[in-house]
Amino acid sequence: MLKAIRKYLPKVETAAWARRPEVVEELSGITGLVDQASTDPVAVVAASDLVILAMPTRHMAPVVERIDRFAAGAIVTDVGSVKGPVMQLVGPAVRERGGPTAAT
Repeated sequence: MLKAIRKYLPKVETAAWARRPEVVEELSGITGLVDQASTDPVAVVAASDLVILAMPTRHMAPVVERIDRFAAGAIVTDVGSVKGPVMQLVGPAVRERGGPTAAT
């Protein structure tokens, strides 16, 4: 997904969160892939206009719950394979933190 964003929207600033430091290091080491990578989801979404949750659905709510607040006007969406459980479990956590959700 990051490669596609870079290819089709090269001027868009990108940030990526990863659970493991070695993945952050790998992402950071790929020239031009991301502008920022971190193990801290708060740092990654602080000023983001669009947040894409790309992880197993069972991990989405715990990750979102680590974030105090989404940027004003931010849209939060996911690429999970099912929408019902995501909207049920993650939707309320996103809305409590100021973000609308976009189920696709």
